[in-house]
Amino acid sequence: MNGSIIRRQLRSNLLSGRMAIIIVLSVGMIVVQWWTTHRASFVLYDHEPTFLAGVMLFSQFGSGAGLYLFLMPFLAALLGGSLVAEERHWKRAPFVISRCDRPIFLCSSLCAGFLLGGIGGLMPLALNMLIMGIINPHMNFIEGTEWDETGLYLNRYVLVSSKSWAYPLYERNQWLCVAVICLLVFVISGLFATLAISNSLFIRRRHMELLVPFTLSLL
Repeated sequence: MNGSIIRRQLRSNLLSGRMAIIIVLSVGMIVVQWWTTHRASFVLYDHEPTFLAGVMLFSQFGSGAGLYLFLMPFLAALLGGSLVAEERHWKRAPFVISRCDRPIFLCSSLCAGFLLGGIGGLMPLALNMLIMGIINPHMNFIEGTEWDETGLYLNRYVLVSSKSWAYPLYERNQWLCVAVICLLVFVISGLFATLAISNSLFIRRRHMELLVPFTLSLL
């Protein structure tokens, strides 16, 4: 891999209009999450204060999480999936390959694309946590049991259900649970971006590689 290629691609994409689009979409998803959580017809039960109550993927209320998961492959590919296609479109690829071997160029682009895809896919969640952390700077454990021993539903607020795979981790250490979920989102988003880069080697029409991860996620 070539460090200068990776740094150039990271810098140019993080400062590009694509990043601005991702930030705007992230803010939109956060607004949807807040509005559908606090303006819906149901009434939230009282609970211990925690900023995770307003965060997508953690809160069971609100429509932001569904919208986020729907758009995450596209966001990842938007920021990191067009590196090779853009180099080819702007006629930079031959000059870059002339200074290094083609495999090195491709490996460097895949590495930069993975990092950029992870950032693009994680951005809505990270921005959501930052905003809610400022508004409600608390982190308290909330019991996740939804039914008693007899099978009756308990009328109380549940953040992470006890039936969720993440609940043992959340019960043990809330911050570690947040870190693990963020890491999973980052890795999955990075893989979506590398998938888009791989397909851009065979797709000549510009921007079409962005649709491949999004389409596969719908299958």
